[in-house]
Amino acid sequence: MRLLRALLFFCFVLPLILEGAARPCINGKSAGKYDCKAVTLQSRVGLNQFPGKPLSASSLWGYSDPDDNREYAIIGLRNGVGVVEVTRPTHPRLVGHIQGVPSLWREVKVYSVKNSSTKKWDAYAYVTTEGLNGGLQIIDLSELPLRVSLAGTNRDLSTSHTLFISNLDYATGRKLPNRTPRLYVNGSNRAGLLIFSLANPKKPQLLGSYNETYVHDSYSERFSDSRAKQCAPGHSPCEILFAWTGGDFRILDVTDPASIQVLGTLVYPKLGFAHSGWITQDKQSLFNFDELDEIQGDAKTRILTLDISSFKKPSVSATFHGKFKSIEHNGIVIGNTLYLAHYSRGLVVMDATNPQRIREIAFLDTYPPDDSYPHLEAPSHPGGGENVFHGSWGVYPFLPSGNILISDLERGLFVLKQE
Repeated sequence: MRLLRALLFFCFVLPLILEGAARPCINGKSAGKYDCKAVTLQSRVGLNQFPGKPLSASSLWGYSDPDDNREYAIIGLRNGVGVVEVTRPTHPRLVGHIQGVPSLWREVKVYSVKNSSTKKWDAYAYVTTEGLNGGLQIIDLSELPLRVSLAGTNRDLSTSHTLFISNLDYATGRKLPNRTPRLYVNGSNRAGLLIFSLANPKKPQLLGSYNETYVHDSYSERFSDSRAKQCAPGHSPCEILFAWTGGDFRILDVTDPASIQVLGTLVYPKLGFAHSGWITQDKQSLFNFDELDEIQGDAKTRILTLDISSFKKPSVSATFHGKFKSIEHNGIVIGNTLYLAHYSRGLVVMDATNPQRIREIAFLDTYPPDDSYPHLEAPSHPGGGENVFHGSWGVYPFLPSGNILISDLERGLFVLKQE
């Protein structure tokens, strides 16, 4: 048995060495080809290094195992999901691949729960896709670092766009004290929003739905301050879902999943496609990422700061204008820092100490050909057509090591670190 395990280790678990060594940013370049400022390229896993050599990558998430502190990237691919250990960031190791229906769009989030029998942490990655009959895949990460497996597929839906899990520590996937995690699935064939219980992580149970509009992406937060008074009676603390629908930005009271209420709606100036966002450290504002405003107005990067001091009357409190015609796609805030996956500019890091006056402080361009959006064709999908956007898709900055994960449509997985 020991010999068999050793053979399995050497055959399947040895490091997948791609870049070999960290490439610091020197004279504005990393590895001689990536424009940069104060960001080191630790490593890259190209698409041809994943099983089946997928044609593209999509979004990603990360996970730090509470049992041994190993770190992982879970990346959406055209043909499924790849799990890569990045504990040694210059020597990424492909752990496994879970096959999925073919699709350009695939999103991932992770939930970790203590196993009462083993006294260790079990973890599950939840995967949405717009591929027909893809369902909601649940990937079992509990046997890391050796392997991953498919725990099951929820068939309450066939297709969906994005997902979010509330009330978690997003580094380890563990629930926050005295909180109840929920899984929010956005833009499914069944409803604009589906809400699931994770009481049984392998078998999410549907709690409620919202179908007044398509929901492209969402972010959830629990509020117990004076704003909870704007929620339905008895909803204090109040579970709020901020929803980007393409056509507007909405604030929903989802405390009772069976009776979801719209508290406020915002159609901001020069709206292109209300895509996604993330809350600020003080929870008084949100950064809003519009996916089409740069294209429609032939404009440069624009990031809006939304004032959410009132749930019933959200408003724009500040506007950031960049220097390039690059579209910010997805962003995450940790403390006073905003991390962005900027399609044709890669990772962009911004100082968000003052949410009303954010400024760029670091970047690494994962898409060297251009810093502008491509002028090819009109989008064939609410969030953009397959041939319209290039470069980085998702960003994950929560790893305890400080390493930052970026997924790039054409170039796969990047492991980066701010200098």
